[in-house]
Amino acid sequence: GVGVGEGDSEFIIASDASAIVEHTKEVIYLEDDDVVVLRRGQKPTISSLTKCSSHPGDRPTFQIQVELEEIEKGGYEDFMLKEIHDQPNSLRNCMRGRLYKKPAMDGEVAEYDIRLGGIQDQHVLQDEVKRRLDVQTAMGALSRARRILIVACGTSWHAGLIGEYLIEKHARVPVEVEYASEFRYRDPIISDSDVVIGISQSGETADTLEAIKIARSRGALTLGIVNVVGSTMGRVTDA
Repeated sequence: GVGVGEGDSEFIIASDASAIVEHTKEVIYLEDDDVVVLRRGQKPTISSLTKCSSHPGDRPTFQIQVELEEIEKGGYEDFMLKEIHDQPNSLRNCMRGRLYKKPAMDGEVAEYDIRLGGIQDQHVLQDEVKRRLDVQTAMGALSRARRILIVACGTSWHAGLIGEYLIEKHARVPVEVEYASEFRYRDPIISDSDVVIGISQSGETADTLEAIKIARSRGALTLGIVNVVGSTMGRVTDA
C-alpha cells in the first residue's frame, strides 16, 4: 500500500516504509480507492472514491517500527549475503518475547513455553469478528477450524508447504496450500469455519493481499505471517 510520510515541513510518498524511514517515522497509510491532497502547512486531506469522506487527519498516523540499519547492507557486498549471515539473529528475534523459560523449582528441569500474543490476546480481534465467529481470540477460532488454507507466492508458498506437513501431523487439521495468484482468480469454496493464512515477506504481495480480501469477504478468519511491521497484510488481516 501507499504511505504518506510526514517529515519536517515536507511530505514523502512511497509504497514501502523502508524508503522513508531515513526521513521520518510517521506515516499515514492509504486504503483502496483513496485520493490524498497535500498542501503546504496543512494536514493531508484524504478522500475516498467509494465512501463519503473528506476530512483532514481522518486516517491514523502510524509509527514506523523499522530502524535504518535494518534496511542497509551492513558492510556486506549485497543484501543476499547479509541475509544469509543474519539468519542466527533473525531466528533469535523471531523467538524473542515468544519463547520463554518457565520458573522451575530446585532440582526440576526447566521447561519452555510459547506465547503468541497476536493470536492469544483478546484485544487483537475486532468486536465484529468476535461476534461473527463466536470467539474471543484468534486461537479460539484456530482450535475450532475445520480446515486451514495457506495462500502465498514464491518461496513463501514453499514455507507454506512445510507448515502444511507440521500442522497436519501435530494438529490433525486438514491444510491446503495454494498459490495466491491462482486462488484469487477462481471461485474458492470458503466458509466461516475455515482459517486462511497469508504468508508474505514484505506484506505487500498483491496476489496474496487479494486472496486475503476474498477470504474475509466470505467470513473466514484471516491471519498474516509477515516480516514487516505495519505492512498492508499486517493491517488487513484479522490477526
